[in-house]
Amino acid sequence: MQVNYWKQRWADGRTGWHLSDVNPRLIEYWQCLEIDAASRVLVPLCGKSLDLMWLVEQGHDVIGVEASEMAVGDLPLSEKLSMYCGDFFEFSDPTVDAWYDRAALVALSPESRVRYFAHLASFLPRGARGLLVSFEYPEGMREGPPFSVAEDEVRALCGDKFKCELINRFGSSEIETIYVLERI
Repeated sequence: MQVNYWKQRWADGRTGWHLSDVNPRLIEYWQCLEIDAASRVLVPLCGKSLDLMWLVEQGHDVIGVEASEMAVGDLPLSEKLSMYCGDFFEFSDPTVDAWYDRAALVALSPESRVRYFAHLASFLPRGARGLLVSFEYPEGMREGPPFSVAEDEVRALCGDKFKCELINRFGSSEIETIYVLERI
């Protein structure tokens, strides 16, 4: 992961991915994970997303991972919300029950995506479930991030480590895809 690149984006205020509200896909599809409210939830490459607080409000203990100290400094940390400030590839926590990825996979270059899934598989316990929000768009439509990650690539990344279920697709030229993943 290009930690310095992302730190610079935060420093320059180039944070177009940051939403001023909770992601509606999280609200709509979180229950698809069918997890207990007491579950520990990981949010990789989280920035200062309001999604973190929404997950806390659902009763979860939430662990955010973010490279930028600037983003982490803006979060209201509590007993239910903790942050790891650093490189995601140096983080691991085998007590995580679930994870939410709205902007991590699509922020990574194609060569980093394989490493991302391998790293998740290295510490997530069997049965851990995740909600993945991804994007697909025609080649050349835009330069990422966010990068386009087609369904066949998501399935290939899951390999024999994750079960992958496509839940929904939205859009026509730029498609938002929602997946439920499970560590097997």
